[in-house]
Amino acid sequence: QAHESGLIHRDMKPGNIMVTRGGDPVVLDFGLARDEDGTGASITQTGALMGTPAYMSPEQIAAQRIRLDRRTDVYSLGVTLYEALTLRLPFSASSRDSLYQKILVSEPENPRKHNPAIPMDLKVVLDKAMEKDRDRRYPTALEFAEDLRRVREDEPVKARPVGTATRIRRWARRNPGVAVPTLGFAALLVGLPPAALYFLEKARESARNEVQRDQGDRAGTSGAARMRNYLGNAYDLLDAGKLAQAREQAERVIALAGDDPEQTALKKKAELILQEIKNRGGN
Repeated sequence: QAHESGLIHRDMKPGNIMVTRGGDPVVLDFGLARDEDGTGASITQTGALMGTPAYMSPEQIAAQRIRLDRRTDVYSLGVTLYEALTLRLPFSASSRDSLYQKILVSEPENPRKHNPAIPMDLKVVLDKAMEKDRDRRYPTALEFAEDLRRVREDEPVKARPVGTATRIRRWARRNPGVAVPTLGFAALLVGLPPAALYFLEKARESARNEVQRDQGDRAGTSGAARMRNYLGNAYDLLDAGKLAQAREQAERVIALAGDDPEQTALKKKAELILQEIKNRGGN
């Protein structure tokens, strides 16, 4: 409601969210709030670095250069959800400057590493809410909430995993010293004959699958967990345009599906991926 009224909270965090006896969340402490268009009164200095550091968005840290909008609250809500799901913050450091640097340039650890029960769709939604590029973030808290509802009701979410090209750009920004020679070597590979590239890709895929199978065997991975892993691979491959490989991963999900509700829901998502591949002209 505050967003719909044109207000930005600027200090979203667990301590400012209370739940009523009826189960409804209530946002508190609008001491740092201001109008989204910047024309209304504010109790804080324009451009000042305000907020709770661990929950601040990248654009809040760069407040002198970027006008804030509702997307900054979406990011902070994403951090809050990450903490609720994993019981830890996505970024921590020994000093405030180091923390700011991490928020600006580092990627948070995969939340499923700390809580394997997190569904892949929820992880994708969380990634979108915490996008450093706010143009790729949910534009409103309402759209964020709608995708969370879709996760809860086992409907396809609108968020999509980050593609390979975007991941490479982010890696290059974080590692400029090694990015140039590494990408130069990759450019040389482009000149290899198609057959050589094919076998390199197949070898990489085979090695990755073998590692996943070994890890699953050692950890006693459940059928549902394996299905989630294959489903996540299918989303990544679909996003990268590798339709045949995405189909293979989706078919593995379907082959593993049992009768329990979670596996049935994962099977349904795999079937939607197969339908999407068919719509794109894949076999």
